[in-house]
Amino acid sequence: MVVAVRVLLAFPPVPPVLALGEMRSRPPLGVYVLAGALRARGIDVRVADPSHLEAFLFSAPTSASAGAGAGAEAQAGAQADAAAVDAGLAALLGGVDVLGVSCHTFNWGVGRLLVERARRLFPGLVIVLGGLHPSLFPGHALEVAPADFVVAGEGERALPLLIAALAAGTLKPGVPQVVPPGGLAGAERLAGAELAAVEPAYDLVPRHYPSVSVESSRGCRHACTFCSVPHHGSWRALPPGVVAARVAAAFAALGRDARGGEVFIVDDCFTADPARALVILNAIGALGARAIMEGRIDDALAPGFLDGVPWDAVKSLQFGVECGYDEGLRRIGKGITIAAVEAALERVAAAGAAGRVVVSFIAGFPWESEAQWTRTIHCAADLACRYEVRVSTNVFGLYPSWLWDHRERFGIAAGEEVFDDPYWMLDQDVFFRLHPNLDPGAYGRIHALLQAYGQSGVTMVNAR
Repeated sequence: MVVAVRVLLAFPPVPPVLALGEMRSRPPLGVYVLAGALRARGIDVRVADPSHLEAFLFSAPTSASAGAGAGAEAQAGAQADAAAVDAGLAALLGGVDVLGVSCHTFNWGVGRLLVERARRLFPGLVIVLGGLHPSLFPGHALEVAPADFVVAGEGERALPLLIAALAAGTLKPGVPQVVPPGGLAGAERLAGAELAAVEPAYDLVPRHYPSVSVESSRGCRHACTFCSVPHHGSWRALPPGVVAARVAAAFAALGRDARGGEVFIVDDCFTADPARALVILNAIGALGARAIMEGRIDDALAPGFLDGVPWDAVKSLQFGVECGYDEGLRRIGKGITIAAVEAALERVAAAGAAGRVVVSFIAGFPWESEAQWTRTIHCAADLACRYEVRVSTNVFGLYPSWLWDHRERFGIAAGEEVFDDPYWMLDQDVFFRLHPNLDPGAYGRIHALLQAYGQSGVTMVNAR
């Protein structure tokens, strides 16, 4: 017998003290894509947006006072009181049969606590974990969060099949398990045509977001050692016409004209096919909107790309350079040189588009000494001054990646439990465990250098 199953998909918020402005301005597209996939199978689905969850999971005054070094339980004071959380969850989960919680590494700690609360309130609720972090650490996720299933990998096909099996009674909760049984290694990669066939449920997106989110491709052809993209060497594209139609549909669902609007392209690497990227940018420009996206320097150097970009259709094109010296670029497998970066920025400047380009860096890779940190910072400042582009310099965070898998060779002693604390990024002990070549004195000098550049007019943080 098949029974109706009511599904709630939730994307937990990042603690407010850690949330960047861009996190609040762009809807998390993944859960709305999954909602569209479930709808296509006739499954009743709703979405709990992070903006809705934050309203009762956190209280802003105490969140702002959260300090470094405290664990998840101690940091509970930065959350709303338990009664408010329980009341919010009870209102949200009433009548729900399956709760799906999608997490990346930034919001995993909050997601874990959300699952714990939901399980206490609704013991019979079926709870499914998915998203990048549970996909990469499925066993650990089921150990520390009382969920029934982890959907590892891309969920557009796997999640509807899971819900259908629950409805038919051919799959029952009871023993926590990973779907597919092989985890991420056994997960199938959807072809571009399959990705294009799933219409995101844009009508469920709250209307307060100032920008729309659109996916034009998935994956990356490269395999940088620090990167958490789960399918390296697998870049799959949606047809440009489908992408343009989705941009229009996203604005229509929000009740807005696209003219003057912002389109956040969520792709890991939008410029992997430079000619295709130009077609999409021209389509966005024809709607009167502007795009925010990420690309690669080597793609940008393809003949005709930078000269052909309709810059009026671009709000921000970010190029991830990461290291400010060639040896570091080789060690992370970036496949570029500083000379190539300079060549690309020469063309950007010649096109009068410097103000629309962000060059991002990461300082503090596990092998880096204080001298190598500062070398990257000086390189970023030099490019900002010479080419008048915006630069963004971020401190390295060790996320699931090749570097994570080989962390012991760099003297890093940390396990998956590091990420269970919602405030792990503020924990000074964790920070210095992940940066073994740095001590507090050196970090103080690096911080002072960034401040000095800022005071001289070269701002290098959150430039995007």
